[in-house]
Amino acid sequence: MLRAITFLPLAFVGLLSFATCLFVWHYSGYGFDFTDEGFYLFWLAEPEAYRIHIPVSFFGFVYHPLYQMLHGDVVWLRRANVLITLVGAWVLSVLTLRTLWPQRSASDMILPLVALGLATIALGYFALWWLVMPNYNSLTLQGMFVTFIGALLAESRRSWRSTLGWAGIAVGGWLVFLAKPSTAALLAPCVLFYLLATRKRDGLMLAFTVVLAAVLVLLSAWSMDGSLFRFIERITQSIALLGTLGSGQELGKIFRIDTLPLSTLEYGLAVILALAIIAGAYGLKRWQGMGIVLGSGASFLAVLGLLVLAGLQAPVIRLEASVLIAAPIAGALFACLTGRSGLTALCPHLPFALLLLAAPYIYAFGTNGNYWYQGSAVGFFWVLSAIVLLAPGLSRDVQPERLAPLVLLFQFLTACLLLQGVTHPYRQELSFREPHVAWNLRDQGSVLLSQGFHDYLGTVRRAAAEAGFKAGDNMIDLTGRSPGLLFDLGARSLGQPWLVGAYPGSDALAMASLRTESCEAVAKAWLLVELGGPRSLSVDTVLASWGASLAADYTLAGAFKTAPQAGGFEAQYTQQLFKPARPEGVTVSVCDAKRLGGQDIAHQQEIIR
Repeated sequence: MLRAITFLPLAFVGLLSFATCLFVWHYSGYGFDFTDEGFYLFWLAEPEAYRIHIPVSFFGFVYHPLYQMLHGDVVWLRRANVLITLVGAWVLSVLTLRTLWPQRSASDMILPLVALGLATIALGYFALWWLVMPNYNSLTLQGMFVTFIGALLAESRRSWRSTLGWAGIAVGGWLVFLAKPSTAALLAPCVLFYLLATRKRDGLMLAFTVVLAAVLVLLSAWSMDGSLFRFIERITQSIALLGTLGSGQELGKIFRIDTLPLSTLEYGLAVILALAIIAGAYGLKRWQGMGIVLGSGASFLAVLGLLVLAGLQAPVIRLEASVLIAAPIAGALFACLTGRSGLTALCPHLPFALLLLAAPYIYAFGTNGNYWYQGSAVGFFWVLSAIVLLAPGLSRDVQPERLAPLVLLFQFLTACLLLQGVTHPYRQELSFREPHVAWNLRDQGSVLLSQGFHDYLGTVRRAAAEAGFKAGDNMIDLTGRSPGLLFDLGARSLGQPWLVGAYPGSDALAMASLRTESCEAVAKAWLLVELGGPRSLSVDTVLASWGASLAADYTLAGAFKTAPQAGGFEAQYTQQLFKPARPEGVTVSVCDAKRLGGQDIAHQQEIIR
């Protein structure tokens, strides 16, 4: 009876893992964000088309082969991203559990099942904004997975397994650098601390890791620019213009510790969660019969989690993923309660637990949002840290399968977060549980959209086609929030994939970015404007940078209303499509003269500085 009840939660771990994967897989086919997701898609489709990277990231070059392989199908790109994330989290979880229970047989199937349950918690990453498209944040997470996997495999003694681990650290660090250099800068010393603290001090292999990472960066520089110096110039120019934008990602503003964004109720939930973890772990340590109680309670949670994913039971309150910080806190308190023996057993694993604890901060480092909020998207690391802190203090008889109730608890919380993600999706008109209709995005694959988004895209396509716009034509988006619209039209967005508005330096960034385009390209470009829009750029100022005027040099080709929640704004605004009316040769001559003017060059140099 005891054995049956003990293994019942394990069966539910498998069932809930399957349900969670199916849930994310299904809803990957819903919605489209006209801002961030349009920005991501432009970088994936044409990473070589732009020299200015705002934010500083090269994720488009990494994911571009995947984009080509899947023929730009948005839904399958999202699903590929889900699969890559799940596999990375699963491998890391398996290695972590094998480190904690080295005596388990390699053919044991129970440990990989528990690891799968842990890995599905990582899918909570998509719940925060429901931006499932491959992007610089997902590449950062996946690169961290590779780095941590390598750190676990690396040893001071030489073997093929150890060599693979050292190489994994290099590859993971390289991926993180291409995704988010600020995170790579913090990740490197943290991983070095872990290696030194665990006495993995092989100088030759450390040198091999550094050289391999450097070679990978050099190869990336050569593939992008044909020269390391041109690559460095690309980075420094992007950093300078990032400072011009004033988005809060400047070097002087990224070193900070933010306040934890939890309400009083959520603090209470975090305390209850911590107490539940400590009580369950202590019960398993002192009383093996606790498995009956925990097994029964966890099975109930599993059923409730399945109901949540099926939409039959909604969470009573909205959760913030930041409550997961309670997990490692509970793990640390439990370790202290186990006394000297438990702390002694923990010592070899403590550096890795600390690395996992710091991982969400490392991930968020360099963003302009609250670090706790941004880092909570990868709260999976906190959960894994809690497992590492708890396991050494448990009885030797407590095997990985006995952790199933704890895994189910976090799977239940993840299910609640995922349901919130699809019920209140980021910058979408409706809950994904409402009826949606199919739209063939850029004629590269169907995605399910709300009726409002569907009609909005249809109206814009018809207006553009009637005015003579063709896929591949140049366009400048001055709305400050519509890169997804340009992507669907098949336009080539000049200057930046997203000329972002509403920041102090948005106009200056737009002008500097457009200077990287030839005057011939600018002269042929159509304009999308939104006069009086919430993120609109200053149309007259930007056009004047190449000697143009909206009234004199462009003809209105169409007008349409935005859909509610397009770009995150409920109010509807009028957008206008303009096509160039001035002879191309005249525009090129005026643009060349404007750019060659000493006053304009001095102004541009001041912007770069």
